[in-house]
Amino acid sequence: MRSSVITEDFSTDPWWWEAAPRESGMDEALPESVDVAVVGSGYTGLSAARTLANAGRNVVVLEAHALGEGASSRSAGFVGRGLLGGFSQIAEKQGLDQAVSLYRGAEDAYDFTIDLMESQEMSCHLVKRGRVLPVWNQEQYDATEADFELQQRHLSVEGQMISADQMAQELKVTDAFGALVVTNTASVHPALYHTGLLATARKAGAKTCAHARVDAIRHERGGKTLQTTRGEVRAKEVVIATNAYTGAETAWIRRRLIRTPGWMGATEPLLPSLLTKFMPSQRTYVEYSRNMMNFWRPAPDDHRLLFGGQTGLLHKTNEDIARRLQIDLKRVFPELAATRFSHIWRGWFAFTMDRLPHLGYKNGVYFAVGCNGSGLPMGTYIGHKTALKLLGDKDGVTPFDDRPFPHSPSVFGYPWFWPALTAWGRWQDSRGKPSKGF
Repeated sequence: MRSSVITEDFSTDPWWWEAAPRESGMDEALPESVDVAVVGSGYTGLSAARTLANAGRNVVVLEAHALGEGASSRSAGFVGRGLLGGFSQIAEKQGLDQAVSLYRGAEDAYDFTIDLMESQEMSCHLVKRGRVLPVWNQEQYDATEADFELQQRHLSVEGQMISADQMAQELKVTDAFGALVVTNTASVHPALYHTGLLATARKAGAKTCAHARVDAIRHERGGKTLQTTRGEVRAKEVVIATNAYTGAETAWIRRRLIRTPGWMGATEPLLPSLLTKFMPSQRTYVEYSRNMMNFWRPAPDDHRLLFGGQTGLLHKTNEDIARRLQIDLKRVFPELAATRFSHIWRGWFAFTMDRLPHLGYKNGVYFAVGCNGSGLPMGTYIGHKTALKLLGDKDGVTPFDDRPFPHSPSVFGYPWFWPALTAWGRWQDSRGKPSKGF
């Protein structure tokens, strides 16, 4: 029977893997000893490994699965310059000076990542076209405008608020009240960017070992021994760069993260004229004003719409998720109500209680985790900065250093409270209340 939500050739692999398939096999032999073992082969781990290898350190990257199989090749590919908590909310809780400092750290992450892509000439569909944040009522508009005006006074954000009458040049949606258009953000093909970052790490001399899950780290005189599924490796230092995929080997980190899934789908091919009609500006689009937001973008180099959301849903089948995404797609673009999905995939996010990234040295290891949904620029940045800290370089300082890292209410990363939080978010959206961050 033909499904009304998924195509006959439906896949649970990310659409991104069509152009950038994950490497199979174990690539390199596990070394007996190294200067630094980096655990995790996503943006954070590869960025750290690249910086360390360029400084002459003998580095190995250890990955539990295929290299980059986790969130780094599953994300939306948005390259932003903000933090999850929101500038106004951070200023209200921690003071304006702290908010400015932290957001400048996010701007530094954006600049560092874009410069890395351009200087290394990575073929990853980098487009600096900006982002549109639609709002649906006056309250959401006012809250978004106030936050944006505050940022403009203190930061390098560029853009403007537009009214419903001006929306036609940006986005054709039903019942939008207006939008914030941010013009100095970017987007990439996330899996191709990972491929490019992997190539630069290897070129610098970093070794990579896939399918080498780290089960335990023993601290011994003169170094550490990492027990992996492929054997043991000794290292003088260890960098933990596992984010939402952190395991029991560093349970103290895992207890401080809220690990939750996010979903994304690729539609069946659409008429190019439809994509241009609905998204004239061809930017990226995020409903930050909603508590249960959706995000979408035109697929690079293809006639598909990439549409995501349903963050936090647990124990749902792919067809369940496709049906829910189709409902959300209909809300945004009623003319696409019958559009099916050819791909639905899941990636894991790691949120922190203060909605900020955390990096530093504790319990004998360096760590860089808690990207809070901004892993592409932030992971690249904090991986690099953590490597500089290990090297003793004064440029390793960030605004995110030496901050309390509070425990989360999750049970070893499992967010048992997500159903209630999701229900509350949907209730707030039904009332038209603006989001104030997670």
